[in-house]
Amino acid sequence: MCILKHVFLILWLMMGDFNEILNQTDRSSGYLHIKGFSAFRNFLDSCHLIEYQLVGGYFTWFRNCLMNKLDRAFSDESFLLQFSNVMLHRLPKEMLDHCPLLVSDCLLENGYRPFKFLDCWLQFPNFKNIIKGFWFDGCTALLGCFRFIKKLSFVAVQLRRWNKYAFGDQEPKLQVVIS
Repeated sequence: MCILKHVFLILWLMMGDFNEILNQTDRSSGYLHIKGFSAFRNFLDSCHLIEYQLVGGYFTWFRNCLMNKLDRAFSDESFLLQFSNVMLHRLPKEMLDHCPLLVSDCLLENGYRPFKFLDCWLQFPNFKNIIKGFWFDGCTALLGCFRFIKKLSFVAVQLRRWNKYAFGDQEPKLQVVIS
């Protein structure tokens, strides 16, 4: 495949289920198959491919309590320079065990937003119990740091919903203040 890269001088974008991981954090179990990992890494290095960072989650394959990052997108430097605003989004898993990926040239509407803690929440009566409730309702099936990460993600989603319910949609008011 790398020979083709040097024969055909075109921009490269490769995307799909590579069925291999690149490091231990790509598998919830932490198991690393050295031979497969090394072959995959050598292939990427020899073709000078750069991985796109995934927006909207980390793992792309799920089965019971197992999670892996198997689906990825890579490009060469020429593609990256010509299409510098390209982003890779993980979409919600529906019926399959893989999450679909979407390459786009801009942020998706309702796309990834970093979590922001709002000081006004601390003034809300019983806020501490609300947080506890969200925390204990979160993921209980996973172990260790993956359970912790999943719980944090769950709490963030629940707090965004609760914020809209408790304080209303603040975005229009914010836009008035900004302008």
